[in-house]
Amino acid sequence: MTTTTQLERYAAHSRHHHAQRPCRPRRRPRPAAPLSPPRLPLTLLPSPGPVQTLPPRARPVRLHYRRHGRHRQGDCGGAARRGFNAVLHRRNEAKMQQVVRGLRAQGKGKAGERDIRYFFADAAKAGHDFAKLVEPFGALHVTIVVHNVGGSDLSAARIDGRSEDYILGVVNKNSFFSLFLTRALLPQLRRAAQSGPVQVFFVGSLAGDIAPVRLPIYAASKGFLESLARGLDNDEQFLGVDDRPTGVRFGYLSVGAVHSDNHDAPMPPRLTTPTSARFARALVDAMGCGRRRVAPYWMHAVLSWLVELGPESVADAASAQEMRGLIARAEKDR
Repeated sequence: MTTTTQLERYAAHSRHHHAQRPCRPRRRPRPAAPLSPPRLPLTLLPSPGPVQTLPPRARPVRLHYRRHGRHRQGDCGGAARRGFNAVLHRRNEAKMQQVVRGLRAQGKGKAGERDIRYFFADAAKAGHDFAKLVEPFGALHVTIVVHNVGGSDLSAARIDGRSEDYILGVVNKNSFFSLFLTRALLPQLRRAAQSGPVQVFFVGSLAGDIAPVRLPIYAASKGFLESLARGLDNDEQFLGVDDRPTGVRFGYLSVGAVHSDNHDAPMPPRLTTPTSARFARALVDAMGCGRRRVAPYWMHAVLSWLVELGPESVADAASAQEMRGLIARAEKDR
């Protein structure tokens, strides 16, 4: 969830300020260019069609989870069309079955041939036995993990109007669940990396850069994920056995608004708000680009650049105005 509607309106104003006041240096996400076909490791990142060299049961597995089903279905549908099997996560079994049926129906004989598995857990709660959660998938050759769980409700309440349980739930769902699931998966990912690259993505948000009004905990949790991605990536590259990289890479995805009917206040599709299917195609194309921070959808990269170009006061005012409208819509629909 991000607040991007007003950002284009102050681009000219931002450029004026930039000419007078140089912005502080910071890494800015750039649209990820897809790898050219000769560089694709076909044993791990297969392309569709005749270049698929693995038998069906040996195809790589993509582990993906998210609270909003349609976004997840779009992402995994795109991956399935590229030759991936998938392991999904959700907390609701009935909705999971609906997602799985939709994925298996996609492709008319292509996605339907994929091996789609799943598990259930409430990411907002603490105390999960993560080793037990991943145990049924221990024999799978997992090559891509997309940590896409998270979110925060839209409300006018400030932090002191929230309960401690609510705040802990937001932190667990957006940060700690991904952290501890990664910890449980790492030995398995390192084994898979012995035969080719393995990629782990934490899905972030432009809210982590802007920190919109009424979303301080959500924004902070996304900042945590960006630092975690860099730290884990360094851990896997340096000071290993014989000082060799393990082959497991970590990255952070800078993501703006994506249209989803399951959102508290759905944003209509437009240039800055792609549909879940369009975003899924961009995400799959970004896999293997080699960068730690990636904006899969090009317009999200542009918006992030505009935010960094202008003064913070302009971004804060624009995001506050957008949040006012989103909160009003969400409360009206409750």
